[in-house]
Amino acid sequence: SVEVAYEQPAPGRGVYETARLDVSTGGFFGLSRASREETVASPMVVYPSIQRIARFPFEQMALEPGFENAEWSRKGGGQEYFGVREYTRGDSLRHIHWKSSARLGQLIVKEYQREYRSTAVVVVMLFEPAFGDSRSNSVEDGLRCAASILDYYQAEGGMPRLAVPVGGSVEVLTQASFRENLYALAVYRAPERPTDASRSIAEALYLAERATAPGSAVALVTNAGAGLISAGLEGISMGEPPAVVAVVDGSYGPDWDTGRSILEVEELIVKLPRDAHLFVMTRGQEIGSCLSAPLDTTKR
Repeated sequence: SVEVAYEQPAPGRGVYETARLDVSTGGFFGLSRASREETVASPMVVYPSIQRIARFPFEQMALEPGFENAEWSRKGGGQEYFGVREYTRGDSLRHIHWKSSARLGQLIVKEYQREYRSTAVVVVMLFEPAFGDSRSNSVEDGLRCAASILDYYQAEGGMPRLAVPVGGSVEVLTQASFRENLYALAVYRAPERPTDASRSIAEALYLAERATAPGSAVALVTNAGAGLISAGLEGISMGEPPAVVAVVDGSYGPDWDTGRSILEVEELIVKLPRDAHLFVMTRGQEIGSCLSAPLDTTKR
């Protein structure tokens, strides 16, 4: 048997399914040599890098698990039967388990497992970048921002939903774990920038709203322009002011240092809703500090 150590290069995020090995052996005195190529199945997932965030504007109520109020019924009410327990003041008489109550001589009620609904959602709408290279562009930095927000939210004890574009539509991962959310970011494929990107943003926010509890917090991570973000936010009815992480695609281009940067940031401040928590991410900026300090648009 032969044991071989090898290194598998991973130039960026994604799933690396196999590694290729060239195996060769030589006979005595170097008179002969045999070689062949081997493929080793060793899938490896590379997630977007995570940076620690000091604070992020998810309200405290959104960091606590929320439960959906639903009607109880004997059958088909959408609630899982959990067990029985002693009656306590305030329990509905409809839930009394009469057979157990008669047998034990005290009131016993049926208990059901209530459905969990997240009270926060991270919506990622990052379109194909126009500038930058494969390692440094608005999509890759946007995904790093999204991963860092998910990490912050998990550290606070929450379990947010994640909404991402898939196959021309938007998918909300309703039962995904933290690692499954990171996997969705690792395999993220940026869609082509549509003619009206604001419709894509609006659709994503609408579907995210339907998948979360009323009054949920929402964070939008996008590299669309200021006007498209503003149009996409119109009509959003979530209770808390949205947090918008705007990754400025033009900052990865060649003319970013010619004063254009100030104009693009000013446009974001002017066009976005006044109560929105605005974060602006540009090339070379440290993600952790960017997401910990929103621009103050209310006093601008």
